[in-house]
Amino acid sequence: MRDVMRHTAYAVFAFLVLALMLFSSTSGGRRLARGFFSPFASIWRSGGELVGGLLPNLLPGGSNRKQRLLELELRVRELEARLAQILPLEKANLELRRLHQLPELPSWQAVAADVISRDPAQWNKGFVINKGLSDRISAGAVVLSGSFVIGRIIESNRHSAQVATVLAPECRFSVLVEGTDFVGICIGSNSGDWRGEPRFQVDFLPGDLQVPAGQRVLTSGLGGGIPGGLPVGEVIADGDGRTLQVIANSRGRLLCRPPENLQRIRHVIVLCPVLGGSGADTNK
Repeated sequence: MRDVMRHTAYAVFAFLVLALMLFSSTSGGRRLARGFFSPFASIWRSGGELVGGLLPNLLPGGSNRKQRLLELELRVRELEARLAQILPLEKANLELRRLHQLPELPSWQAVAADVISRDPAQWNKGFVINKGLSDRISAGAVVLSGSFVIGRIIESNRHSAQVATVLAPECRFSVLVEGTDFVGICIGSNSGDWRGEPRFQVDFLPGDLQVPAGQRVLTSGLGGGIPGGLPVGEVIADGDGRTLQVIANSRGRLLCRPPENLQRIRHVIVLCPVLGGSGADTNK
């Protein structure tokens, strides 16, 4: 039954097409043909417009292809610029890793900072770092390069801080001569300029103290402002080969030098006392 109906429908459709073809030779027939096929023509045109709009996005070519090539060229240039920065970044990362090799200090927080400016007149006696009060860095905090103390914070702003190195007279704290029980005060030396040998003094020591050249000077930890046991520098001899200078026939003074060239330091570590820890007094 279904086959009979399908064949009948085919026959009727063929008859209609044939009739439209015959009638199209006359003006009335042409109008009738246009009316019959116009819906199908509209659907065909709409489909063609849709495919035409999608085709440039699906196939590479035209303006989209040029735009893609331009984006790829820009990306390549960006990657080349980043590649050129790899070696300096790797060097900085190695230096920062060295800075973090510190002893266990549970009551202190280490904050990494970069040197952002220096005073040309006091090049190795002070500099400015890019961390400040917003990072809990306050005046009196100790500044290190690696595990060595190189100075203290003397002024702190919101996002920066001024550092006085151990070569500056403004930087003072108590130190211990390694191998002895004698405590003195580390004070920067006013003598010499930035071109001379960098040195600082350890004052208020016994006048009869015997200390060989090369002996280390360590932080004492007294007062809680600076952790104890951190190296600051080593004792050096003066022009006459003496390590101890006797001042006013009463007290002794040592000349010392820092462990590295302070002019070349670019990254530092600032030790800030943890709230509630032992590092509460930063004035010693």
